[in-house]
Amino acid sequence: MTMLRTTLLAAVLLAGVAQAAPPALSDQQISTIAGMMFQAYAEGGVPQMFADEMKCWDDASKTKRADKNVVAACATAAMSGGLIEASFARKQRRGPSPQYAGDAIRARISDLSGLNPDVLQSLSDETLRPGVPAMLTGLQGAGMR
Repeated sequence: MTMLRTTLLAAVLLAGVAQAAPPALSDQQISTIAGMMFQAYAEGGVPQMFADEMKCWDDASKTKRADKNVVAACATAAMSGGLIEASFARKQRRGPSPQYAGDAIRARISDLSGLNPDVLQSLSDETLRPGVPAMLTGLQGAGMR
């Protein structure tokens, strides 16, 4: 199942690379990534979700330059993971795993993106923040309640 998820993520990333205008990802792409992160959580909890996210960042680091669309996909995976873990942590009356605490997510996106702060802020304003409803739709569509 992990190979299938990796293949799907690659397809979403490639589709995102073809877009030229903001936002960097469509709502459908954001929903798909969020749903894939929920499936990772369902299959292996935080460790599987984090491994899948880090695979995305690893793939992003292999591009010749920091690509906003690839970074947007990885950041969407990170943010979706944060939403998932926060929800389950709250339900289980515990704190979130350190990898998916808010500050850790922000630091990871900043450190691994390869984008300068202004471009990263623009990505956040144009794609990530407006994409939260699409993330929630993707999580719900994947079965998260």
